Amino acid sequence: MSGPVRPPLEVTTDSGSPSGRPINTIKVSNGDLTISGTTAIIDTSGGGSGFVSGSGTSGQVAYWSASDTITGDSDLTFDGTNLSVGGYIKSGTGVFDTTGATDLTLQTNGGTSSGTIIIRDGAGQDIEITPEGSGSINLDGLKWPTADGSADQFLQTDGAGTLSFATASGGGSVGGSDQQVQWNNSGSFDGSDRFKFDSDVSGSAAMGIKNSGSAFLSSGFVAYMEGNVFIQSQVFGNEFLCSSSSSSDVGFGPQTDQNTGIAFSAADRVDLVVGGSYGLSVDSDKAILVGDDAGTSGQVLTSGGSGAAASWADASGGGSDQPNSLGGSISDISSELLGVGYNGSIADATHNAIQWANGLTRIRPHIMQQTGSLDKGEMWINAGTVTGGAQSFQLGLWNVGTNNTIGTLKCVCDISVGEGASASIVSGTWAAEAGENLNVEIGELYWVGFYGTFGASGNATSLYFFPQSKITLFPSRKTIANTTSTNNYTRFYPASAGSPQTLGDNPSVTNADTQTTATWPVLWYSVT
Repeated sequence: MSGPVRPPLEVTTDSGSPSGRPINTIKVSNGDLTISGTTAIIDTSGGGSGFVSGSGTSGQVAYWSASDTITGDSDLTFDGTNLSVGGYIKSGTGVFDTTGATDLTLQTNGGTSSGTIIIRDGAGQDIEITPEGSGSINLDGLKWPTADGSADQFLQTDGAGTLSFATASGGGSVGGSDQQVQWNNSGSFDGSDRFKFDSDVSGSAAMGIKNSGSAFLSSGFVAYMEGNVFIQSQVFGNEFLCSSSSSSDVGFGPQTDQNTGIAFSAADRVDLVVGGSYGLSVDSDKAILVGDDAGTSGQVLTSGGSGAAASWADASGGGSDQPNSLGGSISDISSELLGVGYNGSIADATHNAIQWANGLTRIRPHIMQQTGSLDKGEMWINAGTVTGGAQSFQLGLWNVGTNNTIGTLKCVCDISVGEGASASIVSGTWAAEAGENLNVEIGELYWVGFYGTFGASGNATSLYFFPQSKITLFPSRKTIANTTSTNNYTRFYPASAGSPQTLGDNPSVTNADTQTTATWPVLWYSVT
């Protein structure tokens, strides 16, 4: 500037038209001032230091395009409500949020022909992904179905990245009833009352298989199987049980020969079955049956030789431990005589055949000469009853009581002799009384009783008896009721009638006699 500005000062715009009112002072704080002659020009276009330039369009958001330039762009606009961005938005925190309780929706093209992702606002809300039209939801290369399948269907893949709902092959709802194991019935689940499983074994079988529709057995077994069960290899167990069976339906046997094996044809009986027929059996009485036949008392098991079955037969021709008939001598008796006394003579004994029918039990002491468990009680008969049917005899064995008197009844042996029976040895089995056993030892003292009543003595069984001269007498055993007798007594008896079992424990024995001819029957016992 070459000199001061002096009025009058005229101010014009770029077009030269006057503007403003008289101005005394002009200050230029940002821009260029040039003076040519009497004309001063102020340039405010920003060309000078400190000036900002730029331009934009309505609705565009202004932004600095340079350090001294503000501009706008059609890719960044604001209409007072919505902000439009032509590119993409970067978030330094990685978080995009709404300013209030509003759903966040992602879509394209203003929602026209666009799928959406909606993050629902609020606790427990969903994130919804909805493809556009026939499009799919593609997660990591797998295209998911856009519609729900039917109940119980499952997701399957086609192996090319597409998932779809499908019905399980052969599946469906369970069949049968509660506890029935499921099985494939023509492609569908089914159950049967013939195959059950119960996790609670306290009340019924845990697992059961059967071959009929009858009621299921509740036995508390871990496994219950009804019908034929085939086992290929070894099976280990603590106990194997089967139901009752017969010769035509064995309980245990080979798969290739199902009519041979072990059967249980009745309670407390076991059978060995061969070819559909009973071979060897043991019944509830411990009797041995051959071919379902127990034989008769005194018979022996006889071999039929090679290719022939064994059977019961009458003993004959000797070789027996206890011969069927003693003939005219008793010197061959191999087991201990019962009741004759410790020093009784038997080698040359004369024995008398006498019919016996009496309601009183005769009693003698006996010192055991064997140790073991009582097995058989036997006696020698000359002939059976003449008429009136069989006659029953009973032998009894008492323990000694106080002062060696007759004490508690230990056991009894019942023997039956049939009508018309021929001379033979007949036997019975000892049976222990309640609380007693059959064990005996050498040297133990017992009291033995003999009893056998019948109608008329003339029709009774004929027994062989020892005479008084061949048995031990007991001179010190005189009873109170027979104080006038001076003879040695041979046997004692109670005042009341009855068998040893009827007399029971501690019977009162008040009588004795001195019978000389039919003093005591030929009896003996055996032990095991």
